[in-house]
Amino acid sequence: DPTYIPPHATTFLFNREDHTLGNLLVTQLRKNPAVEYVAYKVGHPMHYSFELRVHITPGSMAAEGKRRLEAKDAVVEACKELVADLGMLGKRITQEWYIYKVLPPSPRSSFWAGKCKRGPADG
Repeated sequence: DPTYIPPHATTFLFNREDHTLGNLLVTQLRKNPAVEYVAYKVGHPMHYSFELRVHITPGSMAAEGKRRLEAKDAVVEACKELVADLGMLGKRITQEWYIYKVLPPSPRSSFWAGKCKRGPADG
């Protein structure tokens, strides 16, 4: 039966989101050893929504060890990890931008060699 959903599997519907979040979530969920299967699908390119299907290995325990791990727990944990990773990325980009602003690269450095063009005012 193609509509059968095993008890350890859940399908989530994300509205007003597309491949960007779907791909990030699938990539993050694949790092979780309790996730047996994860995939997403976008029904139609003009509809900004996707379905995320998550299967948990039967018998997996939640982090606190007192109850069975559910697919919802794995998705929530993946979202928290993504927010932390993206926050760190944002901080690194901001740091690099400030460094660049304070210490712009020398035109003679190996990276910039040949990339800087002299304008008419430069002589």
